[in-house]
Order: sequence, then structure tokens, then C-alpha cells
Amino acid sequence: MSKPPEGALMRHLMFFLFITACSISPLRAQEERTASFVTTPEARISLLAGQTATKGQGALLLGLRFELEKGWKIYWRNPGDAGFPPTLSWDNSENLADARIIWPVPSRFSWAGLETIGYGGDITLPIEAQIVDPAKPLHASLQVDYLVCSDICIPGAANLALTLPDGEGSISADAEQINAYKRQAPGSHHGLRILSAAYKTGEDGLPRLSIEAESDTPFSDAIDIFAEYDIRDTPEFVGTRRPTVTTSSDRKRIHLETQLGTRPAIDQHLTLTLVDGNRGTETTLIPDHASPSPTLSQPGLVAMLGLAFIGGLILNLMPCVLPILSLKILHLAHHAGRDQHEIRMGFTGSGIGVVLTFVGIGIILAALKAGGAALGWGIQFQNPLFLGILVIILTVFALNLWGLFDIRLPNWLSRATESLPHSSHWLPSIANGVFATLLATPCSAPFLGTAVGFALAQGPWDIIAIFAVMGFGMALPWFLLAITPKLGQCLPRPGHWMIRLRQMMGLALLATAFWLLTVILAQYRGPDKPGKGWVAFDTQMIDAHVANGQTVFVDVTARWCITCQVNKVVVLSQEPVATRLSQPGIIAMRADWTNQNPTISQYMASHGRYGIPFNAVYGPGRPDGIILPELLTARTVQEALKQAQYPDKHIITENNGTVP
Repeated sequence: MSKPPEGALMRHLMFFLFITACSISPLRAQEERTASFVTTPEARISLLAGQTATKGQGALLLGLRFELEKGWKIYWRNPGDAGFPPTLSWDNSENLADARIIWPVPSRFSWAGLETIGYGGDITLPIEAQIVDPAKPLHASLQVDYLVCSDICIPGAANLALTLPDGEGSISADAEQINAYKRQAPGSHHGLRILSAAYKTGEDGLPRLSIEAESDTPFSDAIDIFAEYDIRDTPEFVGTRRPTVTTSSDRKRIHLETQLGTRPAIDQHLTLTLVDGNRGTETTLIPDHASPSPTLSQPGLVAMLGLAFIGGLILNLMPCVLPILSLKILHLAHHAGRDQHEIRMGFTGSGIGVVLTFVGIGIILAALKAGGAALGWGIQFQNPLFLGILVIILTVFALNLWGLFDIRLPNWLSRATESLPHSSHWLPSIANGVFATLLATPCSAPFLGTAVGFALAQGPWDIIAIFAVMGFGMALPWFLLAITPKLGQCLPRPGHWMIRLRQMMGLALLATAFWLLTVILAQYRGPDKPGKGWVAFDTQMIDAHVANGQTVFVDVTARWCITCQVNKVVVLSQEPVATRLSQPGIIAMRADWTNQNPTISQYMASHGRYGIPFNAVYGPGRPDGIILPELLTARTVQEALKQAQYPDKHIITENNGTVP
């Protein structure tokens, strides 16, 4: 078999220096006694079992758990440019025929030009053990040699053991821990597929690998690719660098390109491991020598612009616009009895204010994305300073409506705008549109989530374009009133009724200000407790519960999301849904996004969503999850729960329909 050529020389030299540095570090002495766990300053290492007895089975599930201190890591089966993976010896075991590690998807670590692959934090390596005689007890005696690295690297060894009696037993307390990481092993159950791979030469003359892949659910932003020379022949790391990724509009198809550290032989088999967050897939192939073209045949920008327009229009009907109803009513009443020209100017100005605000939000999100910040729809409501400013403005507006004082422009601004035609009509109307939009965007709407998810995966100009069209959708009612100003003349002329209306609307604005104050207090108090019958959100436990045959309902909510509260009051806390969620075998999990929370943001992004309400259902029938529409109904929730438990021929779509 042909070997990797010259490019590996530098890597081998770096590896030699790396191991030399490791050898200078003190070797962590092997424990004299044998136990089920060993503790060192860097990690707690334990041997787990997924059951309490052999139960007459020929295959059992064990687990090797590393609870690593912060900043320390261990290595994958192929560690990359340096390091070595845990190696296991079962020589002194009894009734054990064979044992192999089921490797979960790893992470990439970059240091001093080296690309290494491994795990940090709390990691369990599932082990599939074959029993010689299922009718006898199992005594597993394990010697594990490992390398833990931080600023220095420390080789270590530990002796671990456990005994499982024969006969019937039950699922152990460690079963969930082991199964959670077993589900993270690359495989078809994740719904990922590598479609093609090909070598190419970059403009810099260096070898590259070009790959196309697809997924049943949208890809997240945590995409990586690892390549090995066929591990059945020579387990040699190819040396792939972080890939550049191009996604389709629905994020279900990707094109990756990565630089190779060596130039592989023409007939060399590669094992490719595609990683997307906590899921992955593997395939072994001989790449072509013509790059696959990234033909991402999915709905494009034009289709997403259409969804953005519809989503913006629907946003006018969502419960989250309740705080601005008073502003809209006052704006309509303000034009009572005016001539058509003034009505047309006022409504046009408000529409322009709406569009400008959406464009501004798009520019800010594009800038934040360029800076590497976590993104989301409505994230401004996670900032207490932003909410405090809104409270002040709302209070001032309310007092003005009650006639306690008049709001006048500063002299310098009045003089600056005197030269503008009809500035006294344009500026207040535009300001009304801007302020109304800021108050109306804490939560998502049907179609809006898809458009926002697509936008935030694209470049800055696509983001701005989609948000601009979204603004036109929300501003459409104002523009229609501007086109047909006679509708505004249907209102009675100003009179005593308008004074009463201003007083009522002032009270509504104060109520909105008070609501925002409660949100600020909640932010300083911290996340709300899940509530009776609910458990706190935990992404790892979702897979563990599903692996145990349970169904998980996830509700991502926030104090500032009115649509979330409507879903909670009208559907989730009412019959028959409340009883259904409390039944055995169903886990109701709630995530509080009132404050910034990167874990929740990354979880939603893995499903191509960046705003709330967000609800999903997982189960044996749909381990990848069913995403529910923004406005819940009892029927939608019950159908999703049933389908997640017992798959059938229909699936629920985000628009509350079904397709065969």
C-alpha cells in the first residue's frame, strides 16, 4: 500500500518535539490498587456499566469516563498532528471475549500550528463488551494508558475494575451517561450523509479536499471534517485544516473545502468523519480528482425574500405587537379629519420608519456576525439598558398624552429641519414607525424564523436585503393606507373623544413600561425556575432521555416574548396538553432565554432558528426533533408528541400542516 509522501515530515518533527515536552512533564503514576475510579489533579477516571447484571446477554455496554478539569483534554482515536488516544488493556479480565471503544464525535484543538483532535470537559467513551459465557458473571479489569494536555502534557495510567453478577438485573444509574455519548458516535441515525469528495489544487499550489454533504435537518455553525488514511490499513491523520463551508438556503446541504497537510496517493482510501455539533457521520472512499461543484439546489435568496416579506406582514398580527397597539391607534386618530395629502405623508413616514429600523437591525446583526458574536432575533430585549431606555421613552410618551407637558424639538433641530419640506409631518411619523418597530420585534412569527435563520447564515448584503424586505412586509399596512388616504378620513373629526382616547392610550403605554420593568427585574434575578412538572433545559439530557425510550418536549421562552407567554397560558398550561406533558415517559423541558445564554442560542442555531417562540419534540420516532410552529395549538402539540413516540407516514411542518 502506498504511504503518505513528504508533507508528513514536518508534522512528525513537531510530534517529536511535542512528545519530548510531554516526557519532561511528570508521569502520573499508575495506581497501586484497583478500583472503579481513579482521581488525579487533572481528571477523575471511572469505569461504568450500563446494567447491574449480565442478564444472560452476550453483549454489554460499558463506559470509560474522564471528568477533566477545566482546560485539560484527552485525544480521539486519531489524535491529529500530536498526542495519543487512550489505550485499553483487559488482560486480567474474566469472561470477557472482546471490548471496543465507540468513539463519540470529537472536537478540534489548534496549537502552535498543530491540529489535534480530542475531547474536553466531561466525556464518556462507550465500550461495547462481548461476553464469553452470558450465564456467568463478568469481571472486567482494565488498564488504561492516556495522555492529558493543557499548557503541558502528562501521560498517565490507571487500573480500573468492576464486576457484574450473572442473572437478571436492571438499567444502572450510569446508563444515561453512557448512552448519551453512544448516540454521539458518527452514524446514519444522525441523518447526515457525505455525498462526494474530490482532490483539487488551490491557487497557492497546496492540495485541498472538496466535499459535499447533506442533512435531514439544518446544519449548525459547528461543522468540521477530519480525514484519515483508511484506519483498516494505516491509521494516519491526513492533516485537514478547518474547512470553509458554503451552505444551501435551507442549511440542509453544504460544500466544504479544506487544506490538506499532505498530498495523498491516487489510490489511497480515506475515512472521512463529518462533525456537526454533537452529531456526525463517517464514510470510507477514494476521492475523485475533479472537484465536485457546489450545486446547492435548494430554495435561493429570492424564495427567502418572499418568506421574509410574508413573515414581516404576519408580524403585525402576532401577540408580540400588543404593546404598540396604542401607538397604532393614536397614529390613526391623529389623521382624523385631515386632508388626503397630510394623511398620505403621515402613513408613508411611518412605513419608512419601519423599513429603516429593519435595515438598521440587519446592519447591526451583520456587524455582530463579522465580529463573531452570538446572534438572535430579539436579542436587544436581553439588554437591561435597552429596556431601561424604552421604559423612559414610554413613560414620557404617556405623560405627554395626559397633557402634563408637550414634547418639542430642540431649537437647533427645529432650525435644521425648517428647510426640509413638510418636516413637521415627516419626522414625527418616521419616529413613530421606528419606535413601534423596536417594541414589536421581541418574538418571531411564521415564516419569519426561516427567513432570519437563512439570513444569519449568509453574507452581510444578504442579511441587510432580507431584513429590508421583512420591513416592507411589516410596513405594508401603512403604505396601503398612504395609497388610499380616504380610509383615514373615515374617522370623526377631532373632538372630546380624542382627549379620552389619549388618556386611555397613555394608560396602555404606562402598562407596557411596567411590563418592561418586570422583565428588567427578572433579568437581574436570573433564570426562572422551570415550574411544576417541568425540568431545566439540558441539551445532553435530550439524547439520553430519547435513548431510554422517552419523549422530550422543549419550550424555549423569555419574559419579554409575549407570544411565548400566550402559548404558555393558552396551550401548554391548559387541558389536554398539560395532562399529556405530565404523563410518564414524557419529559417537559423549559429553557429561559430572558438573559443571554450561549447554550440556548447554539441549540436553536443547530435547528436553523435564531428567535423565539421555539418549541421542539424529540422521541424514539423522531430523535432529530420535530420543530413546531410559532403559534401553538393543542392539536399540533399532541400530534407531535404522538409522532415522536410512534413514527407514522406523516410529519408536521412548521406551518402547522402535514405532508406525506
